Amino acid sequence: QTAIDSLPIEGGCVCLKTGVHNISATIQILSSRIILRGESPGAIVRSAGLATTLQIGGANASISDIVVEGIRFEATAAASNTGSIGALLYLEGCTRVRVEHCALAVVVPSTQTTPSYVGNNLNSVTDVDLIANHLDNFLIGIMSHDYQGGLSITGNAITGITGTFLGQANSSTGQYGIRIDTDHTLACHIKDNRIRHFWVGISLRHQAVGSLIAGNRISRSAGITQDKFPGTVAEMRSYLDTRLYAIEVEAAYCEVRGNQIDLLSAAWGGIRVSGEHVTIDGNILGAIAQANQLTVPAAIYCQADTEKGLSADHAVVRDNSLLGPQFGIVVSR
Repeated sequence: QTAIDSLPIEGGCVCLKTGVHNISATIQILSSRIILRGESPGAIVRSAGLATTLQIGGANASISDIVVEGIRFEATAAASNTGSIGALLYLEGCTRVRVEHCALAVVVPSTQTTPSYVGNNLNSVTDVDLIANHLDNFLIGIMSHDYQGGLSITGNAITGITGTFLGQANSSTGQYGIRIDTDHTLACHIKDNRIRHFWVGISLRHQAVGSLIAGNRISRSAGITQDKFPGTVAEMRSYLDTRLYAIEVEAAYCEVRGNQIDLLSAAWGGIRVSGEHVTIDGNILGAIAQANQLTVPAAIYCQADTEKGLSADHAVVRDNSLLGPQFGIVVSR
């Protein structure tokens, strides 16, 4: 922190040497044009019980041109003195930020319950690139409360926490791999990420208009459900509404293209859209037959969401491959 604070107004670079850097207070970057870099592989920043490990910007610090690269950030205990879950990286009110080739992980002994953390928590940011990072053991991988343009999430490996689900240990219990919410009608790009062990892989709320979700691989654990096979239209609607989907899109004019989704349990769904003018193109959804399982996963669901006034009007569904037993393409009205 002292090194960062001592940089001139023009900015500069702080390089961390190889080794473990234990911290007892949040590292803060509150001025512009700063690079925080691991000098070589093995630079680790480790915190225990901090609500935030690294904070870039803040409500009263509008900054720009920040790079964080080549560092491993670890949390080894639950965040204390906070009413919400912790975050390893927290970005607020900043512009032109790149986080690249970093590792973020929650690290605790296997005998302990994994504490709840967000990997990257974004709030009121612009032109942020999250590139080729590894995030491991998170309740939520990447969460955006608000962004004001230029959000790109590319080539990351994001893994959720595991626990008991559907009566099975070591099952997927992370909530969201990537969750995007914004008050501004702006697009984001989510491409070529590997997302594992989250109930919902990618979720776009209704204002992320024109976004692209492409080339992602999403997988979750296997498991047996106790659902009754739906025999009526109402039962079918209820069944599809209660699946947990790898990709959920409320925003309009989005493109969901070339993603690969594993459907290893009837609890899961593939792609659910409720925004208008969404294109679902060239995705591969693969399911397997489960012994003693009466129902199958949902594949592609164009949903009429009456509560939010959305109905997936003008959706285009083409050139997708649905492999194995699953409910295929369903359009509700």
